[in-house]
Amino acid sequence: MAGKVSEKFIENLRQELIGILSNRDGISEEKELARDEKRILVAVSGGADSLALLLSLQEVAEEMGLIISALHVEHGIRGEESMSDAAFVEDLCDKEKIPLRVVHVDAKGLAAEEKLSIEEAARILRYQALKEAAREEGAVIAVAHHMEDQVETILLHLLRGSGGEGLAGMRTFDRQDGIAIIRPLLHMSRKEIESYLALRGQEYCTDSTNQDDRNPRNRIRHDILPVFEQMKPDYMQRFGDAADLLQEERDYIKGEAGILLRKCQEIEKSSDVLHRKKLLELTDSSYMRREVLRLWLQEELPDGCHDIMGSHLRAAEDLLLQESGKETHLPGAYRLMTNGDFLYLLAEGEKIPGKGPEISMGRLYISEEEWEEGRQIPESAYTKYVDCDKIENTLVLRARQPGDRIWVRKDKSKAFKDWCIDEKIPRELRDQIPLVCDGNRVIWAVGYRLGENAKVTDETRRIFTMNWRSNHE
Repeated sequence: MAGKVSEKFIENLRQELIGILSNRDGISEEKELARDEKRILVAVSGGADSLALLLSLQEVAEEMGLIISALHVEHGIRGEESMSDAAFVEDLCDKEKIPLRVVHVDAKGLAAEEKLSIEEAARILRYQALKEAAREEGAVIAVAHHMEDQVETILLHLLRGSGGEGLAGMRTFDRQDGIAIIRPLLHMSRKEIESYLALRGQEYCTDSTNQDDRNPRNRIRHDILPVFEQMKPDYMQRFGDAADLLQEERDYIKGEAGILLRKCQEIEKSSDVLHRKKLLELTDSSYMRREVLRLWLQEELPDGCHDIMGSHLRAAEDLLLQESGKETHLPGAYRLMTNGDFLYLLAEGEKIPGKGPEISMGRLYISEEEWEEGRQIPESAYTKYVDCDKIENTLVLRARQPGDRIWVRKDKSKAFKDWCIDEKIPRELRDQIPLVCDGNRVIWAVGYRLGENAKVTDETRRIFTMNWRSNHE
């Protein structure tokens, strides 16, 4: 019996992976998984959920041609307990011969600096570390959310006043900042996960903060879900089915909203400006107007619409009919302001710009050569050197695009828009900065700075020399 339970868990995981990695784009099961989707970076806390995910993925890795690695984030919150969890994960990965990265972050420091809850600061730093590592490895991120997590998330979104997007819950496949995130256990229960670990004789860590009912998620888990269990034993399946249906509806609605959004951005080419008069002409539906606004903010805000609630979208919709100079404030120190036929997304304190002069992106010359250790790097505003081995795609000279990020430290990137705001670069100049980009990674903002992620180091063996020239030279 025990063996059958374990086999069922692994088979469910295997089928979920096939569905996530193959069929999400209409690819048949028989076709080989895409090359960049064979590397899976597993987020491992040491708890039951993440250990079950890691170990079960390792079981199917050879059969499915997967390359598994792990990352553990030590948040600096729980003192010795936190360090003990990190050591536990290190020992396990060493025993299972799974490559592991351990990243130490300061969640308390970020929470104090940005006025966030400890949980939110930890989440931000955790996903930042995962995305950085996934980019380096060319990997998909796997996280261990399960059926109970899905129910808790939907209920929390309901309490926040979320609409259809929030009530659709988490997806088995998602994409953030260009990085794929998968949730292979989303249709499995905590009971199934713990049974799998018990059959393996695998111990796991228990986070003491999970018992703190001041955390709303813990309160739901301890006080509300047991009531659901008594009322409807299959409540998790019901929630999961509802979420799947809502996600299909959301995909259709977002597709329609995307068509309207692009039409509202055709006149004013900057992505953070919306033609509000055009939106009013395109649809009489209040709901669709809010969906267009939601999609716009999702694309433009650094953390998407994570903190945007229905009340913010209704306030944004009201602005469509207001006179120039009216505004509403958004989470994260942003605001929306009307000006003529347009609606502007601005950082707090930022003004609506006047029109700047049109300038060309210029010309970029690139040469490749061997790098000699000890060689000095000449100082030049318009000639820069980068490590060839840190470049993943063909370098392109272009203006900024949504999703661009620039590395301000080796271990930290920022949305390019946020970096421009921090550097107080006038809004009217941001679309005119020539950028040398590797995908959505800004390698060089010409005339401003070189990203930290591709700089020459002592380990560099080959370099690209990049020389920028204006069209007037």
